[in-house]
Amino acid sequence: SHNPSEFNGIKLIGKKAVQCMISSGINEVKELILEDKFINRKGKIKKRNYLPQYLKIIKRHTQKIKNLKVVVDFGNGLGAITAVPIYKNLPLKTFYLFEKPDGSYPNHEAKPSEEKNLIDLKREVRKRKADMGIAFDGDADRAIFVDEKGGTVRADHLTAALVPYQ
Repeated sequence: SHNPSEFNGIKLIGKKAVQCMISSGINEVKELILEDKFINRKGKIKKRNYLPQYLKIIKRHTQKIKNLKVVVDFGNGLGAITAVPIYKNLPLKTFYLFEKPDGSYPNHEAKPSEEKNLIDLKREVRKRKADMGIAFDGDADRAIFVDEKGGTVRADHLTAALVPYQ
């Protein structure tokens, strides 16, 4: 996610969608692993590709976008895996920064909420005379936007821009 590389790992979610933490479940999981006490049942693995359906939805909601130039900073996180196929299907001229996933985050932390992690994106937006920039966190569930002048777009302004006009 947006955490530094020494905190990379997986997040475990328990019953009722409660995150397993030291105070709620993670020690029990540790004991199961150490004692090799996993439930031994047979199951099935089904592979599904939801990307085509997702692309249809994205296209339906982005029909008015025309010829934008966008710089995207993936921060060496996972965003490129899902976002690049989407951007390739939109009428965008897109430039990518740090798209190769690398959990050591060699270029900067994948935490776009900190201005120091937007320096490269802002520079590239200005250099390419792009319309906007997007910086994702490590697991691409958060993003920060940069305007055409390299200024950070405040979250409340972005929210206002996304609200449908009546």
